[in-house]
Amino acid sequence: MSLNSTIPNKIVANSDQNYYEDNYISTNCGSYAFNIKDWYDADRAFENENGYAYLWMEQLFDKGLSDLEVSNLYIAELLDGIVADFKGEVQLLDSIPILKANEELIAFRAFCRWDEIMDEVDFDWHFKVYRDGHWREKNGSGPVSECRLQDWEYDDEMNYISKVYFFKKIYPENLKKS
Repeated sequence: MSLNSTIPNKIVANSDQNYYEDNYISTNCGSYAFNIKDWYDADRAFENENGYAYLWMEQLFDKGLSDLEVSNLYIAELLDGIVADFKGEVQLLDSIPILKANEELIAFRAFCRWDEIMDEVDFDWHFKVYRDGHWREKNGSGPVSECRLQDWEYDDEMNYISKVYFFKKIYPENLKKS
């Protein structure tokens, strides 16, 4: 089964709940993917429980773990917090299901690396969403753009290398396309 056959054509939300693509400054990839109006901090729950993420990562790098190992450990630590943030509206997926008309697919990936020049941890996470028949993303406070699911390298410093996780965003039934 192709990925495209599992994705609904369109999610329709009323204007109060729609994401505004021209609201660049106050939103990021997470807020766009999850269709919320405020900047989304995917590691907020992790940092509340464990302290600053970069300090946790420094300890792992000090133990000799690779960039990939730290990236995979970090992203795995964020998953439960993301699901909890959206209280029943978001599910972590083991596989890509056939989605209903009121559901969207969200991809999530991260990178953690030791920056030799700055002598510190560099890390980030990123979301992409399959919406209206296309993969889309929003990089930081920049504009929304179409993208490919396979492309996770943005420049020499932004190469997302962790395992890719998928979420299903579930909208209320009354917001689905009729």
